[in-house]
Amino acid sequence: MGNPLFDPLGAAQQDCHVGEGCTVILKQLVPEAVLPLAVVDKENIVLETVKAAEDGTGTVYRMYESENAKTKAHLTVKQPFTKAYICNLLEETQAEAQVEGNRVAFTCRPYEIVTVKVV
Repeated sequence: MGNPLFDPLGAAQQDCHVGEGCTVILKQLVPEAVLPLAVVDKENIVLETVKAAEDGTGTVYRMYESENAKTKAHLTVKQPFTKAYICNLLEETQAEAQVEGNRVAFTCRPYEIVTVKVV
């Protein structure tokens, strides 16, 4: 068996229900035990970077839009957090992001790079 980060999502066993140890990712039901660190719900948004924040508070997720389309998307994060912020490339806070449970809502313009910091 290979690295679980590179295993296709379709390989996960689908014998549970949303809210009962499973979540939906890209229209597939995935057991939470095998979730990656984070995932974006739109295929044209590429999650490129996951790293510790430069100021030592929280985790930074950097994504970009790849198909020249304005896109409303959600970043689902496995780690617990209380707040999320949209930041610039220097990780300076630009706005507080809308959070629903472990999901962060954001909008990405065509080819835009979006940085989300969760704390």
